[in-house]
Amino acid sequence: MPPVESHVIPIYFTQIARKKNFKCFHRNGWLHATIQCNSTDRSPFWSISGTCRVSFGENDSQNYSLHFTGGKSSLKLKNLKKSAIFEENYSDLIKFHVDVYKVVGIWDKSTKIDFTKPNGGVFDAILLVEGRRIYVGRQVLRMYSKFFDRIFHSSEHTQIVLEGGKYEEIIEFLHFLYPTNAEMTSSNVERLLNHSKRFDVEIVRNRCENWLISDHFGEKSIDFGLKLLLAERFELSRLLNEILNSLESLEDVRPLAVSGFYRKVGGAIKIRILDRILEISRGTEDSDDGETASRCSIGHCEDSEDVMEDSEDSEDPDDVESYESEYSEDSEAGNDADDDSREEKSSGN
Repeated sequence: MPPVESHVIPIYFTQIARKKNFKCFHRNGWLHATIQCNSTDRSPFWSISGTCRVSFGENDSQNYSLHFTGGKSSLKLKNLKKSAIFEENYSDLIKFHVDVYKVVGIWDKSTKIDFTKPNGGVFDAILLVEGRRIYVGRQVLRMYSKFFDRIFHSSEHTQIVLEGGKYEEIIEFLHFLYPTNAEMTSSNVERLLNHSKRFDVEIVRNRCENWLISDHFGEKSIDFGLKLLLAERFELSRLLNEILNSLESLEDVRPLAVSGFYRKVGGAIKIRILDRILEISRGTEDSDDGETASRCSIGHCEDSEDVMEDSEDSEDPDDVESYESEYSEDSEAGNDADDDSREEKSSGN
């Protein structure tokens, strides 16, 4: 069965040497080596099986079986050669020939595309960046990028010079333009937005916006003010709406006050933030008024009950009779006073 992957890792060795996941060193008069594989993955659900041939020269090599899992991501190759024999008879070059035959539960990195080498069946154009070649397919670029569509539509040339870009960054951007499993992070999202704007690639811009809106397990959070600045700079309306809607209290607004990026945000966005703060303030006031009104309403009901009780008390027959008697006496006294007054006036006349 042919291997899934094959790698040759040369190491120039003196006293101690490292290269990627390989380490060689002398200890107790012997030459030893350590191989690590997928050491950052703590999950127990992956494994890699293969072989490793360690060669010290054209005709001298040793073979080892490799098996790595989540619980065992390193392998020690002990007593490869006696140090004295190695230093006396061999050059300082050691080669590790690794053949991988079985991979289980590991993210397939092979979906990344090598844009540094020609591929006649896939690539039919060249981008020159910093004097170096990047191989691309014109149809893919024209499909997703209005910038490249204009260039390749108006020109029959298959080699285009891109000014003002960095070689590694353009290759990184192409991994997001093509259907690969490239990973977006807080360290590259702004860079990808810049290139998506420059090359007018909506699909990458949308992917960046979705990433900024979503939560990311284990990912370092992006400054709140920076998110707002990116939303403004790249016209990410959905992100801006998410930010505004996430402000539900004055406490939520505080991170903006301490963000250095917020000072760079334009006036139009700051007005939207102010409007949102006013909405929050009005909502708080309405809530307080509602509680007060509720208490008044309850108090009114209690007062009404007291009034009703007083009314019920006033219906006592004895009280009614007494009140009518007093009223009758007052009325008679008043009438007598009026008669006396009229008699005095008559006598005077």
